[in-house]
Amino acid sequence: MIPTRSQRAPMVIVGVDGSDTSSRALAWAVAQGERMSMPVLAVCAWERAARGPDAHPASPYAAPERDECIATRIAWFAIEPHTFSHVPVTATAAEGDPVDVLIHLARPEDIVVVGARGIDRLDPDDVGTVAHGCVSRAPCPVVVVPDEPHHTIHDLVAHAAEQFV
Repeated sequence: MIPTRSQRAPMVIVGVDGSDTSSRALAWAVAQGERMSMPVLAVCAWERAARGPDAHPASPYAAPERDECIATRIAWFAIEPHTFSHVPVTATAAEGDPVDVLIHLARPEDIVVVGARGIDRLDPDDVGTVAHGCVSRAPCPVVVVPDEPHHTIHDLVAHAAEQFV
């Protein structure tokens, strides 16, 4: 269970979805949490799958509990390599749009960390809808970890500058 926003200390909140990019975001979040002595919360958001008119109600693919279970497993599996961190690293799953879930959890003294793109990779030049939504709406600093691990800060600044030319 996640403590209410008013009952907890500042933390690093990181979105995870099972992608390589979210794994890199989690690694960055844990390292930052250790630098700042802040606990880390890995969050896997899940949404109820759209149910078509032909969906069979007894189908295992029509159960919201199954979606929540998968999201919970993704979150806990993601943090497993970080169990011996110098700060607490916990995981949870929450129902809702990933941006809404992360923004709802965040307070001004927190840090939100997301990967540049998660499992829905449509446009290679797009930062991703979750990253864009968090940067646009978060009440706190947001770190967007790049999709490709070989990018340097100079590559990222050059790419950002190209977007405004």
